[in-house]
Amino acid sequence: MNPALARLLCCAALLLSGAVSWGANKLPGTVTVVSAQAAETAGMLKLNAQVDLGLSKPVLSALDNGLPISFELYVEIRQLRDWWWKEPVVSLTRRMRLEYHELSRQYVIEDQNTGTQKVVSEQSAALQELGTVRDIPIARTTKLDPDTHYRARMRAEVSVDEIPLALRASGYLSDDWHMRSDWYTWSLR
Repeated sequence: MNPALARLLCCAALLLSGAVSWGANKLPGTVTVVSAQAAETAGMLKLNAQVDLGLSKPVLSALDNGLPISFELYVEIRQLRDWWWKEPVVSLTRRMRLEYHELSRQYVIEDQNTGTQKVVSEQSAALQELGTVRDIPIARTTKLDPDTHYRARMRAEVSVDEIPLALRASGYLSDDWHMRSDWYTWSLR
């Protein structure tokens, strides 16, 4: 069979089976930034975003067996030039951690940058909450020139570096743990 035809049939089968839909289902083993925007509030640029965390079965199993899962959110703001990107004007890394507590049967979401925690009783609700980014300060507006055009971009990923040392090697070697979104880019000014 022609390889191009085989790929086309495979894609059609996925679409017909409902495995791929516009933003409704998270494919296992994928992290996707669905939307992101920055709004100015009281002299501060704040990020609001939605990330779909379709974690792989081995990662979900590890989570339910007590292994904390760490996530990193990267945000950059860059000034545009005619032919070349400049260095980031703003660069931010936000670290989050999700952990299941067997005794209480609850999921704890911790913002490792601020130390704040939120407790959720269901895994799906925990992943939804973790993927919802609300009013995260990314820059003072005085740091940005009002007459300059900027582009912002954001990426999210599961951090293999944060799993326990005894399991880290298998995390590096397994595709199940390598989940990183593409850069989501938008215009600021």
